[in-house]
Amino acid sequence: MSFTLTRALPRTITNTLRLRATATTVRTMSSNPSNTSNPAVATNPDIKNNPDISNNPMKSETEGRGPQFGLAERQPTDEEKKVMEDVLNLYQLNPVSQAYQHYDQKAVFSDPIGIAQNLEEIKAQFNAMPKIFSASYTRALKFLDNPEIKAPSFQVSQSQEYHLKVAGIVKTTDSQITFIRDPATNLILRHEEEWRGEKNQVSDDGFIGKLHEMRKKFTAQTVNAFVDSTPYDQQSDKPQSKQ
Repeated sequence: MSFTLTRALPRTITNTLRLRATATTVRTMSSNPSNTSNPAVATNPDIKNNPDISNNPMKSETEGRGPQFGLAERQPTDEEKKVMEDVLNLYQLNPVSQAYQHYDQKAVFSDPIGIAQNLEEIKAQFNAMPKIFSASYTRALKFLDNPEIKAPSFQVSQSQEYHLKVAGIVKTTDSQITFIRDPATNLILRHEEEWRGEKNQVSDDGFIGKLHEMRKKFTAQTVNAFVDSTPYDQQSDKPQSKQ
C-alpha cells in the first residue's frame, strides 16, 4: 500500500526536511505572481493545479536583490546560465531529469541539514521537497566573482522563498551555493549550499564537526530509504514514497 511522505517518514525525518526552509527572514507574500508557463506545472503532480508557481530568476527584476557575501557580481556564460536554469528546477519543486543530468553519479550535495553522497541520494532529497512545500520561489540569483572558484566550477548567491504546507508558513533562505564541476565532463561533483554564507561544519572542524557530519549523512541516507528517487518526468503516476 502506498502512502504520503508525511505518513511514511518518522516525524524526525519530516521535521528535518522542513528545516530546509529555515532562514533569517520570514515574511508574508504581498502578491502571488502567476507563471503558468513554468514547466513544473506540467511535470509536478503536487503543484499541477496551483497557479502559485516559482518566478523566473533569470529575469532582470531580480537585479539588485539578494546578498553577495562580500563578492562582486559577474555575468554568467551561456553554458553556466543553462546549467543554473536546469538546476533551479530542483529548488522550484520540479525535480526532473533535465536537472539531474548535470550531476556526476558520485556527486555530493551538502547543506546544514544533510550530506547526500551520490546522485541517488541527491535525487531523494529534492524529490521529497514537494511533499513538504506547496510552492517555492527563487527571489534573487546572482553569479559571484570568487577568485577561489575556477572554471568550469561556479558560485551563486540565491534567495529562495519556501511556502510550507503546514499553517501557510513562508520562509526565505539566503544561500551561497558552490558548484564544483569536473573539468573533463563539466558534470557537478559537489553541490555545496551554505545558508547565510556560513560554512557547513564537517569532520575537519574537530569533534563537533565530526558529529554534525555523521548526523547529516545519516539524515540523507534515511530520506533516501523512504523517498522515490525517480525524476518526476519519468514517473508514470503521482510520486509515491518507497514501501
